[in-house]
Amino acid sequence: MCCAVIITFLPVIRIITSVTISGGVNLDEFRQAVTPNEWEQLSSYFDQANSFVVRCDEPICQKCEQEFNEQQWGKQELKESLRDLRGRIGELLREIDRRRPTEQEYGTIYSRGICSEFLSKLNTTIKARSSSLMLPPICQECVLCSHGLPNVGLACDFGSVHIVALTEQEWKRLCEEIVTGPRANELEPPKPIVVLEHGQIANMCEGCFGQRLESLNTQRYVYEDEFIYVALSEDGALSGSMPKTTRRTQKNKCFRVKMSSTDTVKDLKVQLYKQTGQTPNDQLLYRELGGSLLDSDSTLFDARIEKNNVDQPLILIAQSVSNMSTKYDEQPRAPERGFIDTALAH
Repeated sequence: MCCAVIITFLPVIRIITSVTISGGVNLDEFRQAVTPNEWEQLSSYFDQANSFVVRCDEPICQKCEQEFNEQQWGKQELKESLRDLRGRIGELLREIDRRRPTEQEYGTIYSRGICSEFLSKLNTTIKARSSSLMLPPICQECVLCSHGLPNVGLACDFGSVHIVALTEQEWKRLCEEIVTGPRANELEPPKPIVVLEHGQIANMCEGCFGQRLESLNTQRYVYEDEFIYVALSEDGALSGSMPKTTRRTQKNKCFRVKMSSTDTVKDLKVQLYKQTGQTPNDQLLYRELGGSLLDSDSTLFDARIEKNNVDQPLILIAQSVSNMSTKYDEQPRAPERGFIDTALAH
């Protein structure tokens, strides 16, 4: 329905409302009474060619009223259908979400696969109180490549979208509910995905799977203003295990630097210089002990340095540590007054 500004003339006030394309007053109209002076000021912001004059007693468009009532009835019917669907398959969806199949169960108990994105949308739809949501189709497009073949696996290590294993009965149950559900005539028939033994996917498109895996894997090395952890090694061996807290990080000669993947290794050395006092030229950075030396001109992305690498920090070997010892050496402290002449003072 098209709407336009209407001026309704009264002795003292004018009313702003809207009309339908058929010329009648809109059912969900909004009327605001204003004085003639107020109208003169407001009307200056509107195109007069799109303004219409109607009487205050102009009836509501009967055609639009009928369409509105049909829409309301359809929304109520859809809401009731979704509520019934939630009662029928709600427990099944919760069971699928809690399930953690073993490798031996794939291909035997669980022989069908479904898109995890579909399950997420289905859960959102049947839990929502709004009647404007539509039942999602089992399109499987998120887990299929341009060739119409699966290009993701059962694991979601490199991304949130993956294939979820189902039993044959569960697959049929979901298909029946979606096909016979509200607005089912608008949905396409689902494409089955077969799960084989040991979690293999039948007819996997290996080329597209490799490309997708590489793309997701590359995203691990793209970040901005994230922490990079560096452990100090003075003699070619780590001085201690990587700590989990800030206090232990400093105590065990590990450094935390906020960097972006577009920064270079040299930029990282400059930031380390601010904490260690060791000049960048005297810093040797390795991914791991015994590994190759990181090129100072390489970006952290090119060097494949992950963010928040707290479990596998970079290794810093300082060629000169004379300026660093006083910063981290543990100096003996005098016992506090209350512990003097006690066993805790030693």
